[in-house]
Amino acid sequence: MKNFAKFIAFEGAEAVGKSTQIKLLSKAFHNASLPNILTREPGGCELSEKIRDLLLNNHFHKMSELLLFFASRHENIENIIKPNLNNNVTVFCDRFVLSSLVYQGIILNIPLENILELHRVYNNNLFPHLTIIIDISTENCLLRLQRRPHNNKIDDKPKEFHEKIIQSFRNYGNIYPSDAIIINGNQDIYSLHKEIIKNINTYFNINIEPLEINKIDV
Repeated sequence: MKNFAKFIAFEGAEAVGKSTQIKLLSKAFHNASLPNILTREPGGCELSEKIRDLLLNNHFHKMSELLLFFASRHENIENIIKPNLNNNVTVFCDRFVLSSLVYQGIILNIPLENILELHRVYNNNLFPHLTIIIDISTENCLLRLQRRPHNNKIDDKPKEFHEKIIQSFRNYGNIYPSDAIIINGNQDIYSLHKEIIKNINTYFNINIEPLEINKIDV
């Protein structure tokens, strides 16, 4: 697996466990001597993190919001994603363009073709080698959000909002022109980790060992 460097994005509704699973996957890759780096959207690099703070704590016109997401993404691509892939480092990203298609496209009714055209022109039509969508029930989503100590403006949306987000990710094939798989997130952290590893091994024809259960300490 020498020089194995892939761009893998994690997607899904709020509180599906993306951040936790990315950290576990990163550890498993390090155990296999495969260099990797974690990033997120919005965010990833210093300027993008400043844009993230603006987006999560303020209310913008929907087009302003979309363009801020794209500004953050462009900085992330140029400063984190592309340089690491060029140096044979796998990149795990917590959200990417599929989130724009769901949140700004489906939810805010911005034409999907406009979002994809922005991505084509300004981000060189870069898509992950694989997108992993973690799917959970609406009930689980709301329960996990209630347990969070600090919620942002998206977390506090009503049940109908989160239901629509979850369903939109399930129907990703109607809007997303890249490879993706859906994995059931309504299971314990370790079982989900093993299933993610199994799917990645199958998709890329590699052999990454999952972490031992006593080392799940995120």
